[in-house]
Amino acid sequence: MRTRKTAKSQDEAAKPPIDIKVVELPSGNTSENETDSKKRISIGIGVEPDGTFNFESMREPTKESIRKLISDPGFAKEFGTTGAEAKPEEKQFTENFSNSLYDGVGFVMQTIAPRMGIDPEVAQEVLAFTPEQKEMLAGPTTETLNLIPIPPFVIKYQCVGVLVMMLGTIMSTKLEQAKDLTKKKQVAQTINVEKT
Repeated sequence: MRTRKTAKSQDEAAKPPIDIKVVELPSGNTSENETDSKKRISIGIGVEPDGTFNFESMREPTKESIRKLISDPGFAKEFGTTGAEAKPEEKQFTENFSNSLYDGVGFVMQTIAPRMGIDPEVAQEVLAFTPEQKEMLAGPTTETLNLIPIPPFVIKYQCVGVLVMMLGTIMSTKLEQAKDLTKKKQVAQTINVEKT
């Protein structure tokens, strides 16, 4: 059986996938002297060929209208939903992550500094971020990271990044301490050899 595309179906295909309109419609109980009209919302949501809704292409004002509709107690009663407000998107990154990030950045700077002719002790003292600096930077850094579209695998495995940065910082500190103790031991041995 052959089907023909009508002008109407071609017009519908040209429409954006999601559309919301507020229109004034007269109610059925109007008299000649009064024109009672109600606002109504008409929502069209694009549907993929597999039957799933295309929410990604929805405009933000449309999303907000739908959130208001779903959170309305009347809607909840009529359709058996909870009527709870739609939750805002959860933050992907936390301030703890930002603190670890700056620990990692400090570690990298301390590692590179001796190659640039900077004394390792000076690098350790100056280039590591202090708790106050990390606290000051944590809020803006977290907000900035949450604005950037991050691939899902990065979010899923961010704990690996935190572990690597924390472990790197701890190992760097331990290696510097071991280096300092070795220098002190060598100096002490040299002094003992010179005395004998």
